[in-house]
Amino acid sequence: MDINELKYYLNVSSKICDNSIKLTLKNESGELLNELKRLSPVDKGDYRDSWKNTVYNGSNGTKSEFTNDMVYGPVIEKGSIPGNKPWPNPGPKTILSDGRIFSTQAIGGTIDKVFSNQKINILANELAKTIEGSFK
Repeated sequence: MDINELKYYLNVSSKICDNSIKLTLKNESGELLNELKRLSPVDKGDYRDSWKNTVYNGSNGTKSEFTNDMVYGPVIEKGSIPGNKPWPNPGPKTILSDGRIFSTQAIGGTIDKVFSNQKINILANELAKTIEGSFK
């Protein structure tokens, strides 16, 4: 094999691997998105329905980005400081936990539950299998 054949082989292998990673990341991200929606508190459903996931090629490889554009998202995730808006005191749909007031449907938020170390390790293992399989 000469240098040009090697370059061609590496280029093709790299593209196959990149496409496999992107497909696996898209599938796994879809599962994480469903889990975010499942764990999101529902009053009218706006917060739950506003979760989006985008898988794209970034400057350092394939990226998966989760977003929620609801303005009250940070309060759902981090809780309200007692005495401050929007929930100055625990009420019928809220509860005091770890010094913050949370929705009773999402105590401690949703993001940390979905993106736990265990789930990140599962995703990393799936990606490793994909990379290994793309070279067989």
